[in-house]
Amino acid sequence: MPRQPLNSLAEGQEGFVVALRGGRDFQQRIATQGLNVGSWVTVVQNGGEGAERGPVVVRSGETELTIGHGMAKKILVSDRVKIKDLQIGQSARVTGYATRDRDYRHKLLRMGMVRQADFTLLRVAPLGDPVVIELRGSNLTLRKAEADAVEIEVIAES
Repeated sequence: MPRQPLNSLAEGQEGFVVALRGGRDFQQRIATQGLNVGSWVTVVQNGGEGAERGPVVVRSGETELTIGHGMAKKILVSDRVKIKDLQIGQSARVTGYATRDRDYRHKLLRMGMVRQADFTLLRVAPLGDPVVIELRGSNLTLRKAEADAVEIEVIAES
């Protein structure tokens, strides 16, 4: 599924939070409720009588949250999260590769991007290309195409 607002998901649908489209206050308010970029959410209830109104109830881990319909429009979800969707300082784990090019996969492997490798996003260039990650004690710079070829899962913060 491409990026779409949380309020557009039907009851029972799931997705990763990939972006929060709002100001600092909005992002802090959502974060204090336990919802961050990379969170896996399941829609429990979407709206009341009309699809354009009412709260959206989501489950993230063991927590159930009720979010107003307007706020839910500002939360973008997708079925996959990519390195570019992470926030600086956020950690993730390599789960696979989104490319069929065998030589390119071998290049990623030589750089240390092996399955189950944990890394942390350190920096993102102003236009989003390249990104710098810390992988096994070394800083690694990835172009957008390289970063998009890596399938990841966000490591839950403890």
